[in-house]
Amino acid sequence: MFRQPVDPVALGIFPFYNQVITQPMDLGTVRNKIEKGLYEDKSSCLKDVNQVWLNAKKFNPVTHLAHQSADSLQKQMFSMLQNLVKSGGATSRKSLPPVTPVPPPMRHVGIREAKKRPLGLPGEYDDIKPQHLEQKVSIELRRQ
Repeated sequence: MFRQPVDPVALGIFPFYNQVITQPMDLGTVRNKIEKGLYEDKSSCLKDVNQVWLNAKKFNPVTHLAHQSADSLQKQMFSMLQNLVKSGGATSRKSLPPVTPVPPPMRHVGIREAKKRPLGLPGEYDDIKPQHLEQKVSIELRRQ
C-alpha cells in the first residue's frame, strides 16, 4: 500500500489528489534514496517516512484502511524511536532487532469459495474438478 507512489490517474482521483497532496512520498522512494545515499542525515529520512503517513491520513477519511494503517504505522514508528532514544540510541547496541514484514492484506472469501480449489501454483490443480462434479463422477464409477 505504501511501497510505491500513488498513481492518481489509475485510481481515478486525478487532479484532486495532486491538489490535496503537495509533497507525495512513498516507502519505495525512501528506500531508493537510502540506497543511493541521498539523505544527509537520519532526520531527513525520518521526515520523508513520516510524510508517507501524513499524506495517507490527509487524503483518506478516518474510516479508510489506508488512513488507519498509516495511523498505526506512524504510532509504531514513534514508539520505536522513543524506545531507541531511551535505550541510548543505536550506538549502544550492536544492531536493532529484526523487523518482521507485514503480510499483504488477505482477500476475504466465503467458505464455499475457499473449498473450491486447493492452494498451489497456477495450473497445478487444473485437472481437479469442483467437489460437486467429483461426487457425480464417483457415483457413476460405482454404478459401473
